[in-house]
Amino acid sequence: MSEHRSRRYRGPSLFWPLVLIGIGVIFLLVNFDCLQAENVWAVLWRFWPVLLILVGIDILFGSRSTLGAVISALLGVSVIGAIIALIWLAPQIPALSELRTSMELHSERVSQPLGGITQAQVVLDVGGADFTLDELEESASLIEADVSHYGELVFDVSKRGDRADVELDVRRINPFFWVSGERERWDVGLSRDVLYEIKLDAGSGTYDVDLSGLQVIDFDFDQGSGETSLTLPASGKVECTLDLGSGELDITLSEGMAARVDLDKGSGDFRPGPRFKLVRGKERGDGVWETDGYSTAADRVSIEIDMGSGDITIR
Repeated sequence: MSEHRSRRYRGPSLFWPLVLIGIGVIFLLVNFDCLQAENVWAVLWRFWPVLLILVGIDILFGSRSTLGAVISALLGVSVIGAIIALIWLAPQIPALSELRTSMELHSERVSQPLGGITQAQVVLDVGGADFTLDELEESASLIEADVSHYGELVFDVSKRGDRADVELDVRRINPFFWVSGERERWDVGLSRDVLYEIKLDAGSGTYDVDLSGLQVIDFDFDQGSGETSLTLPASGKVECTLDLGSGELDITLSEGMAARVDLDKGSGDFRPGPRFKLVRGKERGDGVWETDGYSTAADRVSIEIDMGSGDITIR
């Protein structure tokens, strides 16, 4: 008997069933238009650490005794009720209203005058937005961009003599935002009178990058699952680094440019086209490919590719 009494309480916890019931009730109210979906995400994003606290309480007390299980259950019910009340009152709470604003699609135009700049580093963190990059024609700007986005647009330009560092990004207060179905879109133009280093971080959108009319010495591209059309510069000596995921990449190489590709092969297909010859490695594996006269060409591009599961075609 004493052994039986000394055993700790190991009854089933009521915490997780109550959490599931609460989540079900919240989304049922959303489906019946009793609660607004954007308010749900705003509240859950602000108060998700409370869930960790409740889990800790349930681990400490909920499984040790009947009283602990009851207390844990009551706390769970109270918190779920408080969350529903906050969702209902979200439009009247300033901090939550700011989160809701970040879920709306905004359209902005940003630009930076050229102002004697001859060199620039441009960092573009596009995310999943559809994106175009091209040269500016008859413009006195270093950069011009039309951006439709969720969250807060970050546009920062710092100048040192004739050099500028440009950052264009979107800061999302709530990364799990509720969207209306409208896609983000970036249309970016750069001056053709500036020597560029460009870093482009992309995600799951569609990307049309035309560098043919720009002076580029370094292009660093990190692609996720999106589809990209990349036209390389038509002249100059260019270093190009491509870190690819599962998306497809279609590269256009001008006739006047020689090229070298250092390929770390993934599971996708690599189609270099008739101008390239394999100079080292395997035909269907890691290898180095070159066009005729690469080593002595005045205009050439060196392309280092870390390939994923998407296909790559060079035209």
